[in-house]
Formats: sequence, structure tokens, C-alpha cells
Amino acid sequence: MSAIKDPMFAEGIMGPCAAIEPADGKIYAPADGTISFISESEHAIGIITNEGAELLLHLGIDTVKITDEKVFDTKVTMGQKVKKGDLLTVMDLDGVERHQCQKTVITIVTNYNSYTDIAQVKTGSITSDDIIMELSL
Repeated sequence: MSAIKDPMFAEGIMGPCAAIEPADGKIYAPADGTISFISESEHAIGIITNEGAELLLHLGIDTVKITDEKVFDTKVTMGQKVKKGDLLTVMDLDGVERHQCQKTVITIVTNYNSYTDIAQVKTGSITSDDIIMELSL
């Protein structure tokens, strides 16, 4: 968390989180659940997992400011059921960088008070099959 280049996320103000640097712009569901939120600008997607965790995927840093170009191609809709590894959206990484934004994707546990422990379990290179955080009740 502390390496994220935005104090709101680095300090955990919205909740504990993990960050990835996407290689190809394809963003996949981190867990089975239901799409609970899609921001108007498509820079954030919420998922309520089947186990009750409330996750917010924040796509890029400062990307909410990109209003003159469509840099997200969202593949899901509100209320849609998803499985871990399903494609949620595609980020135009070149478009994000053209607007001098960072492409970092941050997964935040927004109902963190429901858990006794949230641990990062994987760092380095990951795939859509990897588990990066474990939540304990």
C-alpha cells in the first residue's frame, strides 16, 4: 500500500488495498461476486463478493479527470454476476499515459471493519488466477 503514488490509497483512507500495474490493460474480476457499482466515467468498479467482501477496483490514478477520451471499455453491467478471472474492463494504457495519469489498478476492501485481518499474500508478477489478499473474519 505504501508504494502507491496517491496518499488516499497509500495511507489506506478508503480501506486496505493492493495495487497492480496492468501489463495489457485487461482487468479481471478478483473474486466471484456481483457488480455493485460502475462509476459514470468507468474508472471504478465495485464488486460484492459471494462471501460479502465489498471491493472497489479503482482503475488508474487521477483517471477520473479524463473526460475528453474514452479510455475504459467496460464489459460488465450493474447487478451482473461475475466469476474470478472474468474480464471486467479494458484500459487503454496509452490513453491513460497520454493524459499523464498512472495506470495503477487498486483493489480496496471498503468494508474492512468486517474483518479481523486483511493480509497481502502475493507480490510481484501476478495472473488473474492468483490470490493477492486474504480476508479473515
